[in-house]
Amino acid sequence: MSKNVPDLTKIGAISSPQNMEISTSIIEPIQQNDTFARFVLMNRGILHSNSKLQLAIVKPGKDSFLAMGVGSHGLIQRCVLKAGTKTISETDDWNHLQGYHSMFVSNEAKVEREGVLTGRCGHYGYTDDNLVRIENFQEFDSGNNQSMNGYQNLEQQPTWQITLSELFPFLKQIQLPLYCMKDQLSIEIHFADQTNRGWYKKDETGGDFAIDQVQTKMIVDYIHYDQDSMDTYQQQIETKGFQIPIFDNVLVKNSIETAKLATGYTRNLGCANRMVNKIIIANTNEGFGTATFGNVYNSQWNTPVDHGDYLVNLKYNDLSLFPRDLSNRAHVFSLLTAAESVPPFVLKEEYDGSRATEVTTNTFEGYNLRTEGFVNAAKAYITLVLNKGDRINGRGVDLSLTMKHMPAGLTQIIQRVWCETAKVISLKDGRLSCVYA
Repeated sequence: MSKNVPDLTKIGAISSPQNMEISTSIIEPIQQNDTFARFVLMNRGILHSNSKLQLAIVKPGKDSFLAMGVGSHGLIQRCVLKAGTKTISETDDWNHLQGYHSMFVSNEAKVEREGVLTGRCGHYGYTDDNLVRIENFQEFDSGNNQSMNGYQNLEQQPTWQITLSELFPFLKQIQLPLYCMKDQLSIEIHFADQTNRGWYKKDETGGDFAIDQVQTKMIVDYIHYDQDSMDTYQQQIETKGFQIPIFDNVLVKNSIETAKLATGYTRNLGCANRMVNKIIIANTNEGFGTATFGNVYNSQWNTPVDHGDYLVNLKYNDLSLFPRDLSNRAHVFSLLTAAESVPPFVLKEEYDGSRATEVTTNTFEGYNLRTEGFVNAAKAYITLVLNKGDRINGRGVDLSLTMKHMPAGLTQIIQRVWCETAKVISLKDGRLSCVYA
């Protein structure tokens, strides 16, 4: 639990009535190019966690769109929060991690909000023959084929917004009292490669996905209460300080040949002497790109034939997480659901490649949904919770994984593993710092 944290900075109801004022500043980056942007916040008020980062793409010259599942989140490869020169929170391959988190966005949210706000879309529906298709609340043509909405076409130069609490999840629990800090808070955004930012309509090629630097802005909301309350809480922080326990994602990444994965692969994930809550695994085929609507944001499945074709387990503190390696993908799916406390909104075809015949052969922006659509947007992510609550010993965490019968033609994957690791943020004497728990 948070220690000595003022009520004003907590997310939720305040115990006593307070007069609140919100001031908004639209700030531009102090440094930016097509690969990087850096923003510096003013030390005033309390930072609202739903402040927004605004992004856009320069008109590509071709009919093109943001990656279907992740939207504008696919534009950001790495995000860093700093206080002065100290790094408070950072996530590498943030765009790929959002490919995982975007699975838990409901159909309703994609239709009513996300398609406009962040560019995440892909509402599932059914044809008259009860075959799965994508419905984007756009009129179907005479052949029952679907397309993106006009406002989602990058030729129309739309702008998108991402909240700070999505970039740095600990802000969903706490709002930082900037007025109590001596160091300035800065946010660094490292953009993804151009080829990983979007996709073209079928048979379109040759455009660029350059960041529109004129539209790159941050919309920052600062919360103010009456002066007596602000002074009281500032004195409390200066006297006692406060500590916030958070989780940060540590990335471990390497390439693996599928032939080696078929014989059983064990790798050390590090995290020695740290507290780890859960581990998220993505086995990515990076051969996809602008010619698939999911781009490279996927996690590949295999097609088990015999027992032992699919095995996964973790070992830490000299004990395996499970007495026997997990071989039942339905069990692994249930663990993923339990880890996030909500089931992912994905198709069976996306999770394990089965039931392909239940997907329509109609097209979406020219792509056959059965042979070129969902099959290229696999979402076979693996999430395992370390349930003992122990600190990891000096050996770290070992991941054991066997996956035989990977998709035809796939010879190598990029495996990304995010270890959700405990940290503690402290604010004392006006200085913000962060250490591993």
